[in-house]
Amino acid sequence: APEQRGSASGLHALGFAVGMALGPAIGTPLYQLSPKFAAVFGASVLLAGLAASALLPGGTLALQPRGQRVAGKLTLPLHGIFAYGFAESALFALYPAVLVEAGMRVSQIGIIFLCFVVGSIIATLPLTRLGDTIGRRRTLSGCVLVGTLGVLGLLWAPTFPLLLACATLAGGAVGSSYALNVALVGDQLSAEELPSGMALFTIALGLGCVAGPLVTGAAVAAFGGAVTFVPTAIVFAALLARLAADLPEAERHLQRH
Repeated sequence: APEQRGSASGLHALGFAVGMALGPAIGTPLYQLSPKFAAVFGASVLLAGLAASALLPGGTLALQPRGQRVAGKLTLPLHGIFAYGFAESALFALYPAVLVEAGMRVSQIGIIFLCFVVGSIIATLPLTRLGDTIGRRRTLSGCVLVGTLGVLGLLWAPTFPLLLACATLAGGAVGSSYALNVALVGDQLSAEELPSGMALFTIALGLGCVAGPLVTGAAVAAFGGAVTFVPTAIVFAALLARLAADLPEAERHLQRH
């Protein structure tokens, strides 16, 4: 049902976050034994997933001949999921290298990433339920604001405990934004348009994942590790401005319905 769409998307995102949590928790000690052990473990999990997918019922989703019309309805969630992909890819692709260069141990880096994912696991369902109650755009706005502060805290936190707190905060906010954006797609489209909409959603996520390391890597190369998440903060600020501009119209739409 539309009034429960955020919670349903939250369960999907929660499964994703649990997998992200198990990766650092299991992979870090394996890496400390041998990098080969960690690589073999990751490959084994992927193969297990491939085998499990073969047992699922088959089916294909054809794109509807209305791609441009569907895209026009999804400008906000496409912007949101691009920002999510940008942030996540910058975090996982470049932040570990910045921390290693700063002299941090592998075990400490694993704890930071574990806190990020644990924050996502803890916050996703409560925040998506909140979105069902007070509005998904308003809840997403809060997540984007807190996520911006959290990722900047990952750079500038003066102590390790505070760094872990920022990682948990950023994980809860950024991770929950994924589920909220999925729910916004469902809000805007009919059942017939959903296959096309989710295809566009996946493309926007992929573009964000590509742009994140490229732009962030160029910034780090030019200005150093202290600016690692400044590009992410700029992307989030643009999304927050977009949400603020759209919020009054969204609230009027809700009142009419």
